Amino acid sequence: MNLLGRTRGPGGGSASRGGARRWSRAVAPLAALATVGALAACDPPIPPDGRDLGIAIDGPLPATVTEGTDLLFSGTVTNHGTAPATGVTLTYAAPGFSVSGLDFDGADVCDQPSEASLTCTLAEPLGPGESFEVSYSAVAGETSGAHTHLVAVSSDGSEPDPDPNTNLVLFDTDVRPWADEPTPLYMGNGTNYLGTGSLLAGSGRPAEGFNLGINTYCSDRVNGDRYQSGFSGGLCSGAPNPEYRAGGYTYSIHVPAARSSDIDVMIWDARYSDATLPSGEASPDQVRQPGQEPFTFSLLAADDTPFDTTDNPVLCSSTFGANTPFDEVTYLGSSRWNSLCTIAVGQPAGEYLVKVTNSGSTIPNADGSNQFGIVARPVAHGTDPVTSLCNWSARPDCPVVSGPGVVSTWIDVEGALTRVPLGEVTPDQEGRVLRLELFDPGEGMSAIRIMAPTGASSWSRVPFTWSSDNGLSGAGSSLNVRNSVFNGRTVTIEVDLAGYEAPAGNMSWWVEYEASPGQVTDRTTWDASVVDAEPQA
Repeated sequence: MNLLGRTRGPGGGSASRGGARRWSRAVAPLAALATVGALAACDPPIPPDGRDLGIAIDGPLPATVTEGTDLLFSGTVTNHGTAPATGVTLTYAAPGFSVSGLDFDGADVCDQPSEASLTCTLAEPLGPGESFEVSYSAVAGETSGAHTHLVAVSSDGSEPDPDPNTNLVLFDTDVRPWADEPTPLYMGNGTNYLGTGSLLAGSGRPAEGFNLGINTYCSDRVNGDRYQSGFSGGLCSGAPNPEYRAGGYTYSIHVPAARSSDIDVMIWDARYSDATLPSGEASPDQVRQPGQEPFTFSLLAADDTPFDTTDNPVLCSSTFGANTPFDEVTYLGSSRWNSLCTIAVGQPAGEYLVKVTNSGSTIPNADGSNQFGIVARPVAHGTDPVTSLCNWSARPDCPVVSGPGVVSTWIDVEGALTRVPLGEVTPDQEGRVLRLELFDPGEGMSAIRIMAPTGASSWSRVPFTWSSDNGLSGAGSSLNVRNSVFNGRTVTIEVDLAGYEAPAGNMSWWVEYEASPGQVTDRTTWDASVVDAEPQA
């Protein structure tokens, strides 16, 4: 990429570039546009005299930048004619930006008639066939919307008519407000279920291939749970985990206004136990060292501050121990269900939150991982998967279960390749950066990739940059995770969204796993957001 947008943040200043120059200031930001327009529209045309200047701008150019971003780009001026060009003058005008630099070797006099425009003149004639490089810089202002940039070159004398080599380039840059906080990516697939593993295999819908997960407090954080493992060693040994969050994990249930049924919030396998049921149904939980631990699930009601998850009132809360009985219901072929509570049809629409925590205590102690899933089932639709499972894109009354920003998960799929939903990236995020932090990713796997939508039902791998807290970094479209190189580590992946256009009907992104051979497994924690940051080259 020949151009970088360097983010300064709110209130960022600008710096002049290049050698000594004499500047004068005026207040009309469109003056340069009008001046160059007059130069380009000589009427009547002057007869050609052998000089033929042309200007070319390197690309690609960013379509969107945030307020306070340094916009840097370059170009080349060439005399394509047969006679020297004298008085070669370059102009850069960008209303809505503070033009801070127009730099090239041999600049004699530079004049800045306004904050948004700058003109410089070449001291010596430019001979036939000669070229020189130019760099341009400007700082985005605080006026949002599209702004037109003009770069132009002129000289004494005349140009051919018609002119095969352009003397003027126009391009637009959209300025967006600075976002003080990252925008969390709601990880999921737009459905009323999340983390059901293989349960959907016989439902007519594709199996998700992953469960949600939460480790015991005394488990070692190296075992994949970034925020609920309490220590850096199993069974409460080692140093305390500095990233432990007493509030646990939060999952969102978006309840639409257009609904005519109560919603039963169901938890699959809420309790932590590796005991097989009398029916022969096995447990999904991983018990590395014996011990029991209670896990608490709470449902928080929607309120009038949807972006603040700390003040939602509690609708219900249940703690599940190793021997807590399951409800007497079979759903999706499983008997491991408990109803957390019901969202009545008369309750407000909005974001309901499911919070889950471990005990936060060393007594009792255990080392392992509790796998579970969440379904927001419209009661009126019964327990038939055909009617009780839904996607919001096909049914507007469908509640949506997702992980807002952070998901702790257990991925387990037979086969060498699988995709896990990352969430939807909307078109208005163009020009920003998709940032994905993978904690303890890919043990026993060979590669991890990011998949972007290319059509209504198609995706392709996208390039990204990555860095890890073990000092490794790189770029490409595939992350090599062989030999457990990121065991207990955090890998940060960044995808530049410059030029992103979501295809019609598809905004879903995925994380692709490859195993060699045979079985994709990973106990990991993901943080996903869209941020205003410096795009990577």
